Amino acid sequence: MNLENHKKKEAAKPIGFAGLSVDNCEPTQIEQSLIRLAAIVQFSQDAIISWDLDGKIVSWNKGAEKLYGYSAQEAISRHISFITPPELKEEIPAILARLKQGEIIEQHETVRVTKDGRRVFISLSVSPLKDRTGKIFGASVIGRDITERIKAEKARRASQDQGQLLLESTAEGIYGVDLAGNCTFSNLACTRLLGYKDPRQLIGKNMHALIHHTKPNGTPCSQEECQIYQAFYRNEGYHIDTEVLWRADGTSFPAEYWSYPVSREGQVIGAVVTFLDITERKAAEELLRQTKERFILVARATSDIIWDWNILSGEIWWNENIQKFQQPGKHAQTGTGILSQYEWWLGFVHPADRARVAAGIWQAIEKGDEFWSAEYRFAREDGSYGYILDRGHIIHNQTGIPVRMVGAMLDLTERRQSEEALQQTREQLRQAQKMEAIGRLAGGVAHDFNNILTGIMGYTELVMNQLDPANPLAQSLEEIRKGVDRAAALTHQLLAFSRSQVLQPKLVDLNQLVENIYQLLKRVIRENIEVVVKLQPAIGMLKADPIQLEQILLNLAINSSDAMPHGGQLILETKQVELEEAYAGNHFEARPGHYIMLAVTDNGCGMSKKTQSHIFEPFFTTKDLGKGTGLGLSTVYGIVKQSGGFINVYSEVEVGTTFKIYLPVVHETIVAEEPPYKPIEISHGSETILLVEDDEMLREVAGSLLELSGYRVLATGRPEEAISIVKNQPETIHLVLTDIIMPAMSGRELAARLRHLRPDLRIAYMSGYTGEIARCDSDNNIMDPRTFIEKPFTRKTLLTKIREILESPAPTT
Repeated sequence: MNLENHKKKEAAKPIGFAGLSVDNCEPTQIEQSLIRLAAIVQFSQDAIISWDLDGKIVSWNKGAEKLYGYSAQEAISRHISFITPPELKEEIPAILARLKQGEIIEQHETVRVTKDGRRVFISLSVSPLKDRTGKIFGASVIGRDITERIKAEKARRASQDQGQLLLESTAEGIYGVDLAGNCTFSNLACTRLLGYKDPRQLIGKNMHALIHHTKPNGTPCSQEECQIYQAFYRNEGYHIDTEVLWRADGTSFPAEYWSYPVSREGQVIGAVVTFLDITERKAAEELLRQTKERFILVARATSDIIWDWNILSGEIWWNENIQKFQQPGKHAQTGTGILSQYEWWLGFVHPADRARVAAGIWQAIEKGDEFWSAEYRFAREDGSYGYILDRGHIIHNQTGIPVRMVGAMLDLTERRQSEEALQQTREQLRQAQKMEAIGRLAGGVAHDFNNILTGIMGYTELVMNQLDPANPLAQSLEEIRKGVDRAAALTHQLLAFSRSQVLQPKLVDLNQLVENIYQLLKRVIRENIEVVVKLQPAIGMLKADPIQLEQILLNLAINSSDAMPHGGQLILETKQVELEEAYAGNHFEARPGHYIMLAVTDNGCGMSKKTQSHIFEPFFTTKDLGKGTGLGLSTVYGIVKQSGGFINVYSEVEVGTTFKIYLPVVHETIVAEEPPYKPIEISHGSETILLVEDDEMLREVAGSLLELSGYRVLATGRPEEAISIVKNQPETIHLVLTDIIMPAMSGRELAARLRHLRPDLRIAYMSGYTGEIARCDSDNNIMDPRTFIEKPFTRKTLLTKIREILESPAPTT
């Protein structure tokens, strides 16, 4: 296209621009200006179009094509409303009306529809087009796409609305301050927490003077030291939960707040403050503190070991009572690191209990049980073990998984020891009662047996006195007499066990007695046994029958020797000891006080617990048949008990045995002993003897033996008859010989009644059971041991004792 044709064509088009002045321009200049202007319009990024006064499109530039999607050919001559959405159809007539009035419309924001149906936001600037006469013939319209800006503004407004919604929805109070400390904004929570009705009551107010003027202790708080303002003074954030804020009504509340600086373009312009009313939290913290304090006090007050086990991690918390057993900080080291505290704890459970305890815990956990308990032994740092009752409560999370156990370990050691001591005391009591019962049985058997032996012995001697010694029957009768002697020795041991033998107690230096026995033992104990004597000097004196003490030592030494067939060591030891209440409480037969201890120890074969429980019983023996009567230790037991002491045995199989005898110390001075009765030869007598014996056979035997020796005998089996005889013949009876144990009246009672009739009456006693005489007071002449005849007796023993009593001084009133 040449320039001339272009000029003609362009001149034929209305260009729709007003205000172009061409009055003083040359035609060529005008044409050039129009060409440049047309080019600018045509290729502008904005949509530039022109209408006539009816709204028909006259021109449509490239920017319009790009914005609306229609080409100029498609758009020109069409009414402008074809790109207007239906809801805005009234907009075009309104614009045309304003245009006809010569009004310029600037930056009118509206919506248009593109060819592909999209809606775009448009900013329109509409100017009227006028001819040379000033008549309006159309309009020039510049449209700019503001869709992105509108969307951004909507997004910004939405964001602002969302932010405001969040600010107003939060429970935290939020407000802002400028550099002067004046409030710039406040959310509803801030207004409510501070006791105001409207946020506008805070805007512009100095917040420090309003809500933060005083410290919790009541002292003033200056703005310079206020941590809220430090946020912009120092350009750093602060967090405080130890202060109070003040309400509009003058009350305060504990608050936790965060203060952060607000910056714009690198300059701090104020601060934003977020705060919470922590009254409930402080109350909860105080309650928690009190609860913890109570827990700590309870944990300290109780003797139990309180623990809290995290099942998942294996960590356990203990109260300080665990230190009674172990130090929980001392974890055992392994090749892979430190053991968990659960494993550490389990390692101190007694090996014999460990598997059972661990299995019980995990079984309770896996079964979903709520509680677990077990008794076991737990190690102390010194290597000893204490008895523990452990109980735990298993805590599950919301899904039912066990996550924690809380419990207490109760130290049962003292209780167990007390129970064991009580059981031991009960066992000792049972043993003592058993021994007492056996003793009574043994004494009763010995009494009856001695009566029988007395009859056998008496009749044997009566027959022997009538036979020539060369008579073969005399030899047979002698064997019978020897058999009676052996049987009498056995009954004597039974009486010793039953504490019914007659003792002759004296002040004894036990050290001297042991030395004497030691000299004897060196000659009788085998050479492969070493006898060792350990004597504590100046141990004091005891009161006992020395002959019986020698028997005790010999019996124990012989038993120890038998327990060491291949040799060994026998130790004889003396020591003075003081037994306290605690020891006496654990040993039934012991009493607190000072004792002399005699210990006999060997390193022989030892004894089992079962054997130890029977060793003092009569006829119990571990020796082979024919090697022991089983009365040795029972005799020892009886002598010790009758002497006011007690005996303990300690033994382990293949280790050895120790017998410890405790006899009370006495504080007496040795005095010269009365000379013993001088034995009197058997001689005949002519005195009258009243014989009181309920056993007919014994009465006949004793009467015959006395009558053969010249005595006149008045015999009766009834004590009441004996009293009657004495009443009727007070001057003719020289001596009463009475059995001690009789059905209707004892010999002691009979003697007392007879002495009431005749205070000077001599009385002799006889019995096969010496319990009565053994328990008598030796100063009481009624039961003077020197007037006692023990069954079974021989003719010689009977006549000698009768003669001694008859020739002794008569009792005085």
